[in-house]
Amino acid sequence: MKAFLKSLTLENFKGCKTSTYSFNQTSKVLGKNGAGKSTIASAFYWAFGNCDYDLHNNPPIFPLDVEECTPTVRIVLDIDGKEITVAKIQKRTVRKSKEDNKETVSLSNTYEVNSVECGERDFTKKLKEEYGFDLNLFLPLSHPDVFTGKKADEMRKILFSMASSKTDLEIAEQTENAVEVAELLKNYTVEEIKAMQTATLRKIKEEYGKDGEILKATIRGLEQAKVDIDVAELELQRNALKEQIAENKAKQEDVSKRYEDYQQLSDEVANLKMKLSDMQTKANVDLGKERYGIACDMTNKKNEIVDAGRQISLCQSDIERAEKAIERNTILINEMRDKWKTAKKRVFDENILICAYCGQKYPQERKDALRGEFESHKANELADLEKRGNELKSAIEKDKSEIEQIKAMLDENAKVKAELESQLQALENQYKETPQSADISDTDEYKALAQQIADKESLLQTYAEDNSQQQLKSELETLNEQLTAVECEIAKSENNIAIDKQIADLRVKQVQYEQNKADAEKIQYQLDLVSRRKNELLTDEINAHFDIVKFIFFTYQKNGDYKEICVPTVDNKLFGESTNTGREVLAKLDIINGLQRFYGQSYPVFVDGAECLSSETLKRIEMDCQTVFLSVDEGELRIE
Repeated sequence: MKAFLKSLTLENFKGCKTSTYSFNQTSKVLGKNGAGKSTIASAFYWAFGNCDYDLHNNPPIFPLDVEECTPTVRIVLDIDGKEITVAKIQKRTVRKSKEDNKETVSLSNTYEVNSVECGERDFTKKLKEEYGFDLNLFLPLSHPDVFTGKKADEMRKILFSMASSKTDLEIAEQTENAVEVAELLKNYTVEEIKAMQTATLRKIKEEYGKDGEILKATIRGLEQAKVDIDVAELELQRNALKEQIAENKAKQEDVSKRYEDYQQLSDEVANLKMKLSDMQTKANVDLGKERYGIACDMTNKKNEIVDAGRQISLCQSDIERAEKAIERNTILINEMRDKWKTAKKRVFDENILICAYCGQKYPQERKDALRGEFESHKANELADLEKRGNELKSAIEKDKSEIEQIKAMLDENAKVKAELESQLQALENQYKETPQSADISDTDEYKALAQQIADKESLLQTYAEDNSQQQLKSELETLNEQLTAVECEIAKSENNIAIDKQIADLRVKQVQYEQNKADAEKIQYQLDLVSRRKNELLTDEINAHFDIVKFIFFTYQKNGDYKEICVPTVDNKLFGESTNTGREVLAKLDIINGLQRFYGQSYPVFVDGAECLSSETLKRIEMDCQTVFLSVDEGELRIE
């Protein structure tokens, strides 16, 4: 389908009262700022895409200070040689509420096709079924900013749909070590598989910790909570303590009230000690952050070492595979040589020239035919054996060359791993040298608090010597602590059975956690392999749809991780980062041109800011569709 914009008529649309504009295959809309260039483009995109040129959805189009009017855009198109007139009309309805007399304004759109009025759904259906004009494809195939404004995942989805040669399942089946993902792709998409594995790992991390530390700590805590004590002996201790507590309380009733002063001073000492403890805690926290940072660096290095080891294993596997292939093909080529020698020595059996039934010799013509057939079969057999032998020889040479390349990669990965292990050792030494607890005893604030505590405790000692009430309360406190400890031990002994059951259940969960985590990480690794293979196989096929733009679908980050991207390039420069305005316009128009060719849909394209394009850039613009450039100059609004 090829649509050509012949004319566009605006009525009461934004700042335009009534105007009609005609267009050619390539047109320029010229005029000073505010003359109405963008209004023309916005009217075109509003009619078919319900947005203005800046892609604002359902934009305000009513003229200012005009209460009663009906904005209308009427467009004459040539679609595959057939002229069609379409129109979009917006009506405004004002209603007053019966309760509070407030006004509410509602907007409604109607459409026309060749003067026949219809609703939006029928308008969309009629254009597509009768003229092939697909409104779902209109914006991305006609507006320069729509495709490049999408997220990378959305752009990748569209572009990979343009590569019809292989499905994700076919790519997975061709990818080594991706058997499980290939099986899953028979029922799910790549996005669904990724989401399932991510959800599994997130749930595992939330419930059990990154490496199962939550579950392990819970089991360790339960093990420590188990006790092995004599309950009968504890019962005797509890009864004895209760009797001592009763005696102590009776004695306290006869002691003077002076204990209150002692208690106040004791509280002050406790508060000072709490401040001292807070100082120590804060210092330990700061030191802990430092140790945690080093530990994180160690973890990252270990992960990098694991990745390097994985690459070494892959190289070793590839070398082993190639060596086995060489060994297998060497055996086969020796078999071919033996067969060739046997065939070469084979001679014609003269006995077959005599009829087995009558004993008479065959006619000379029959003899010549039999000898010819023998020589022909022998020649064909020798040729087939030689061909197969040459093929096996080529395969052996190819595998030997591949082994040399892989060995070079293996040496490089070994060097990388050795360097990483050296860096890890340095971090481990640094971690060991960093103390676990901070020493703040030399600070002025610490010394001042310690002196206050010493002074008050000295005074407390005086109270303790003179105040029997304090002695009794201290004794009561000790007795209560002992009673609490005894009762806790009794309660712990009763919980041993329940603890054993909890530990058994947790160990089952631990096994499930480890297996689920391993399975999910394995699937994620296989998805990464399939993604890399897909990018390698389909990049050239996708880029073949475009003349100027070439897309980059993957990159490697500084830490060596593989990352999927979708970045167009123009003249080997990244779009939006190292491209100027001219190259960005070239990229956008080339993308539209490629998409239009792929979908078989040709729509007019409006290009704003054309005054910024150099003559060289304009020469490079080659569009199969109708193009309208919006350009600022000092004159009145006009179309050339």
